[in-house]
Amino acid sequence: MKTAWLPPAIGRRYVMAGAIVLALYGRLPAEDPHAVEPLPASSAVAEPRPLPEIGANMDLAAPPTHRAPDRAAWLTAVLETLALSDTSDEPAWRRRVLQAIVQQEDPGARVFAPDEMPAAEAAPEEGPPFCETERLPRDLVRIAVKNMGSGAGLAIAASLDDAAHSAVGIVLDLRTTYGSSLPDILHVASRYAREGDRLFELRDRQGRTLMIERAVATGRTPAARPPMVVLVGPQTRGAAELLAAVLDRCPGVLTMGHATANDWPFREVVSLPDGWSVRLSTRRLVLADGETLEGAKPFVPSRVLPATFPPDPQASETTANGLDRRKTLPQEADDRALRERVRSDPALRYAVDLLLALAALEWRD
Repeated sequence: MKTAWLPPAIGRRYVMAGAIVLALYGRLPAEDPHAVEPLPASSAVAEPRPLPEIGANMDLAAPPTHRAPDRAAWLTAVLETLALSDTSDEPAWRRRVLQAIVQQEDPGARVFAPDEMPAAEAAPEEGPPFCETERLPRDLVRIAVKNMGSGAGLAIAASLDDAAHSAVGIVLDLRTTYGSSLPDILHVASRYAREGDRLFELRDRQGRTLMIERAVATGRTPAARPPMVVLVGPQTRGAAELLAAVLDRCPGVLTMGHATANDWPFREVVSLPDGWSVRLSTRRLVLADGETLEGAKPFVPSRVLPATFPPDPQASETTANGLDRRKTLPQEADDRALRERVRSDPALRYAVDLLLALAALEWRD
């Protein structure tokens, strides 16, 4: 592409813009329905022409539609604006444009200037204790997972095996779980999947298979395990997001809560010209039912809870002589203790109510 008619600095920016497209979007396979089609040769700038005004009124947040031709046209306009703008040397403007470009494929992508250190981002410490088991009234068990570091899978699986002997329902709480160990997902998910079932497949952007994980034998069939609710939320990060997505496809498991953090463990830092870099998703995840996650969107649970919860009803029924009915009827003492425990945690309250209803029906998937 000829850029001799452009001032040297602007010409370099145009070449840089083209390199960004090749580096980021040239990886996408042709069959990808969200792929950005190659920019047509006719879009090369041969003569200066009017372009969208640069400033606060220029919408870089999203292309007109999500169809590939429109996305390509939108990218063309943005890149030409970047190339011809006298402000393209300003770091704030360049960051805004680059962020708008890469976030079309990965909303969680981040842009780093040459003086920033993406590789030096501090990660939370991973290691034991990986989880904590809480015995709740009415034979329920809550397993709160701290992190998905190396070795977490066996620790969580041991807690699940122990709970399966006596609990009528299990809450696996991933709402504050972080970590990056993908292999440890195998041990947890195998407790609710059948031996040999495909749990997930990891592919690169060209569709090549990088990893296939299948359930392993655990000595107990999934049907013999109590039902489990997996709680997730905005602080569910990394391998915990993948664990929730995999368990969501297993029999006897329901995911509940809110969308996760969209901080998948398979993002990589890609270097761009002039020292800039971006951290973006480079993998596709194929789940057991064939659904593909691009690694660019958060996991959304099967049962999305409301943003605000109604207050827990105060069931302070009394008899005619003023005695608390809950203290005089069987199981009321346990019910009262359970209500007090979950009163300040609406998501856990929803999970407990569901598990108790299933226990009353003696339900098994």
